[in-house]
Amino acid sequence: MLLKRLLETFQWLIQVTHNLATIQPGGEGHIATVRVRLLHSSVRQRILHLCRTKPHYFDIDHYGAPVNTLDSIHSISTFCCNPMWLQLPRFKINPSPDEVKDYIALFRYLGYLLGTPTSYFETVEKSKHTMESMVAHELHTTETSRVVAYNFVECVSNLPAPFHVSRKFIEAGSRWINGDEICDELELGKPGFLYYFMFAGYSVLVLGLAWLQRTIPMFDGFMIKCYESALVLTSNISRAWAKRSGERNTAPVKTIGLGRRASILHI
Repeated sequence: MLLKRLLETFQWLIQVTHNLATIQPGGEGHIATVRVRLLHSSVRQRILHLCRTKPHYFDIDHYGAPVNTLDSIHSISTFCCNPMWLQLPRFKINPSPDEVKDYIALFRYLGYLLGTPTSYFETVEKSKHTMESMVAHELHTTETSRVVAYNFVECVSNLPAPFHVSRKFIEAGSRWINGDEICDELELGKPGFLYYFMFAGYSVLVLGLAWLQRTIPMFDGFMIKCYESALVLTSNISRAWAKRSGERNTAPVKTIGLGRRASILHI
């Protein structure tokens, strides 16, 4: 299930960032985004219905309605702000002011389609302040955070060939991007120097590809097609792999109740 969600999210990102036509009414990205909004509504109603018969399933009085406005603002902030100011700079990739402005404008529009208040993303400055507020709000990790991190690492590290990535490489990348403090709180392992060196090499590759894609539009289009093909191939392989193993999730997965906000990620 987690792998399916990751693939669907990546596919959605490709759809909404492909070109202008795809996010206009009737476009592939526009349709996919509206479907996401309907999915959120369906999940919200399903949880509220369960709460009527199982009051302890989700603490509405404490956390508010599931998949609520705050969750939506946080999601948009994660997609459009974190890469600009937290993640890409870790790879020594610094988007230009115009690129930042355009990227935030795109997700402001997507937020509108998803029913998310857009006032928090009216300007670059407001968007950055929103991101900083969200980071401060979610600063402290919980047991739910550790479960989500564990399941993510297990899912990615158990991908079938040729997409297999070792657990230690994932942990090195997580520490490279997020820092040791939060990774220690999430109880991620501490890989050896070799894995940091490997991830440094990967970062150089990412930086080189980013420069080439920015400089050569034809190469950018080629890489997008490669990503799309890889996405389809990964999806097909994962289905065949799961079918052959006789179960949907081949990696051991920790489970949690819905008493905490972060557990919404498992819906």
